[in-house]
Amino acid sequence: GANPDFSNTKPTHIMRKSSIKINRQVTGDHWVLFNTQQTGFYRVNYDDYTWDLIIQALRGPDRTKIHEYNKAQIVNDVFQ
Repeated sequence: GANPDFSNTKPTHIMRKSSIKINRQVTGDHWVLFNTQQTGFYRVNYDDYTWDLIIQALRGPDRTKIHEYNKAQIVNDVFQ
């Protein structure tokens, strides 16, 4: 969440399984969003800690850093 780039929607990784786990230590105490601008047809389920960071970002000044399509994606991801 420190320097998000929502303009680059080119895939950086390909999932070869129906689900994968990301090491939380990689992102530290920053929020992270996958499926930039909801360009993929899948939902993302974050761990509770990441959900809390995303919620804090949406409630605080960081909300303007999150692309409107990703805000819609977050609503969709919640209904997983």
